[in-house]
Amino acid sequence: MPPPIATTLSPADLRRRGGEWDAMVVASARPSPFMLATYLAARAEHLAAATTILLIAAELDGRLVGGLPLQVDRWAGARLGSFVGGFDGEASDLLLAPAAPPETPTILAAAARPHADLVQLAGLGPTSAAARGGDLTLIERVAAHVLDAGPDWEAIYAAHVSAQTRKTHRKRRRRLEASGELEVHVATSPDDITRLLPAAFAVHRARWDGLRDGSLFGTDSGRAFSLAVAPQMAAHGAAYLVLLELDGAPVAFQYAFRAGTTVSLFRIGHDPAHARNAPGLIAMLTALEHACATGATRIELLGGAEDYKAGLSDRNEPLNDGVGWAHGAAGRPAALARVADLRARRLLKRSALLRRIIRGGGRRGGAPGPTSGAADEDG
Repeated sequence: MPPPIATTLSPADLRRRGGEWDAMVVASARPSPFMLATYLAARAEHLAAATTILLIAAELDGRLVGGLPLQVDRWAGARLGSFVGGFDGEASDLLLAPAAPPETPTILAAAARPHADLVQLAGLGPTSAAARGGDLTLIERVAAHVLDAGPDWEAIYAAHVSAQTRKTHRKRRRRLEASGELEVHVATSPDDITRLLPAAFAVHRARWDGLRDGSLFGTDSGRAFSLAVAPQMAAHGAAYLVLLELDGAPVAFQYAFRAGTTVSLFRIGHDPAHARNAPGLIAMLTALEHACATGATRIELLGGAEDYKAGLSDRNEPLNDGVGWAHGAAGRPAALARVADLRARRLLKRSALLRRIIRGGGRRGGAPGPTSGAADEDG
């Protein structure tokens, strides 16, 4: 059998062949909605003016058997390749069809070589397909909690959350309802998500006002992209938004994406004025319930090592940065410098977390829920 042939797709090509591409996403060990053709094509178009986009595919007998969506930017005098869109807490990997020949990852990596001196591929698991394309040094970026889902959300909820904590959750919801007219929206259609997403932006601004925020919701450009891609993803059943309103004003949201039966809880937020009643937690639990009701079998809680995520998950599957595929006079020293830089950043982050634990009397992160006022176990 002849080997696969590497080719480069345009965003229009990617949309046209979205069925083949998305089949590889769903077949991967850790399906990521951020690797779906609809999301990648929109992200590539959004970034095209600021970076070099390489939507590399491997073809065999006219069929896609591999995919490597990269953007290439300058770093320390070298051309650094990364997954399109960078990293926002999500799992990602080089894509392979189930019948892809074993040399496919190497062919994809070789196709990137003329354009990138090294790569930093974020969101990789410990046994990634990308590691089969060449040497990669893996550095843990973030803890990522995973919940095994099923149709019976109440049973899952009871199995992971104590009776006392469930009682506290109910109490918080009653307090929120007592403070005004509570409406809980679950938007799944393109029109509904487009209509409600600006309210989620408003909650996000209230939550992060004056704080460092590198998310898509934190910039005008990121919000414009989110408004553009959300209805496209929703049209394919790959996005939904839970929004809580109190007396007509938004107070919390949970935004989620989906690839096959895997749901990723992408972005969460709450209005600090209502933190005592934990509206963010209510939004998240509603999103989990919706995922189970619509056939999800795996839920990526994403984010970091927060206690509330650990309590709701079945296990921790960390996401790593993979630095490597380096070559040439620019790539090799840049790879060494990049690894050293990432390791130093992780060490500083762990030190800061340790300081918070010590100051908080041993309670990791200082709060077991997605709000600043979540320590409420009084009955």
